[in-house]
Amino acid sequence: MPEDSAIRSVVIQEESGIRIRDACKGTTVHGCCRILHTGAAYTGVSFGVWRSPVARFVRDEEVVGSNPATPTRAVKVTLLYTRHVQRQSNTTMTSLDGVRIVALAVFCWSIAACQPAQEIAPDEGTIVEDVEDALDRGIAAHGGIEKWQSYGMLVYDMHRGEETERHMIDLHKRMTLQIAEDFEIGYDGTEVWITPNKEAFGGSPSFYNGLYFYFFSIPFVLADPGTNREVLGRVIVDSTEYDAVKVSFDAEIGGSPDDYYIAHFDPETHRLQFVLYTATYFSGEPSEAYNALHYEEWQDVGGLTLPGRLQWYEWDDERKQFGDARGGVSFSNVTLEAASPDSTLFVRPEGAEVDSPAP
Repeated sequence: MPEDSAIRSVVIQEESGIRIRDACKGTTVHGCCRILHTGAAYTGVSFGVWRSPVARFVRDEEVVGSNPATPTRAVKVTLLYTRHVQRQSNTTMTSLDGVRIVALAVFCWSIAACQPAQEIAPDEGTIVEDVEDALDRGIAAHGGIEKWQSYGMLVYDMHRGEETERHMIDLHKRMTLQIAEDFEIGYDGTEVWITPNKEAFGGSPSFYNGLYFYFFSIPFVLADPGTNREVLGRVIVDSTEYDAVKVSFDAEIGGSPDDYYIAHFDPETHRLQFVLYTATYFSGEPSEAYNALHYEEWQDVGGLTLPGRLQWYEWDDERKQFGDARGGVSFSNVTLEAASPDSTLFVRPEGAEVDSPAP
């Protein structure tokens, strides 16, 4: 039986379940249809961190249209159409023997491969996808490390309940002075001192020294010399996505080198949202018991985005969720000076009690 053939390529949009026989409609060549070759390519679908990869299902709504759970995939199918010419009683007639799909198994495999995996809501804290270093992006979103390093002195008032403290910091040498109503704590680059005495403070001056400055200065201080970062990726906490980076410290850095900080940034604005941190100053042993510190307000000062209010929460590490609120502090009268302060500002005054060697 004589045959003549025609080859035609079509692109099938599978979103609506279009079948191969639908692609054959409209052709002027009748006959059987068999798949010679298939090839597939996605059309714009993307699947959619001083002191560990996580979930993101990003859907391109413009591509997937009204059915966001079913991404559009284009499959190129090369079809061979064969015309059968049947001769009877000296009369030539063209008849349709029927459509035969020779490579049905191949086609079925292609259709199955096009179907997206069923989307399952990730558990809290689940790691689904790696992302690039969020710490660098976060620092840039807060004004940049160069701008931060251009300042020599930071001053602010910290409010906790009815109490107010003034904190003054040499940003280059990290000398500090914290002035409260009942005490003053300073660090002169060598030792931590307190006046009038430790009893007036009621705690550890060395632990308290620079503590709130460090919280205030995240994310910048997480890039200090002696810090080590681990990009954790995108995480989900309380049903919200964050980009997370874990920071640890070299053994000789600070008074608590076994502390960890996990900074969580907004994936869109790249601003810091909250920090999980451990406190090992008193135990001297590594710990996985995290505290949660949420950055609830921001203020722009000297080209930098700095905290306006910090709020502590209990942390449920098993569920990766915030617990009850514990307390908070706010900051006002924030100033930055290019010049470093005179070092005499931090010198231990006569009669002050020395708490410990330099941290």
